[in-house]
Amino acid sequence: MVTGVYVPTLLTILGVILYLRLGWVVGSVGLAGCWLIIAIVFTITTTTTLSMASIISNIRIGPGGGMQDFLSRLSC
Repeated sequence: MVTGVYVPTLLTILGVILYLRLGWVVGSVGLAGCWLIIAIVFTITTTTTLSMASIISNIRIGPGGGMQDFLSRLSC
């Protein structure tokens, strides 16, 4: 099981690289393998997006606002 933010974000970046190299991937792993890779990348991207949306929607930003206030509340 993958926990945290680092690994899913890294996999999302690698997923973008795979989309850019789609022709090479299809030639290397075949069409079925390519669809499997795309499905895995889509699942990880969706999970990361929903996790981030959940974190952001459940945190109240103080009067100072901004990214520093947001990040200081995440560490608590």
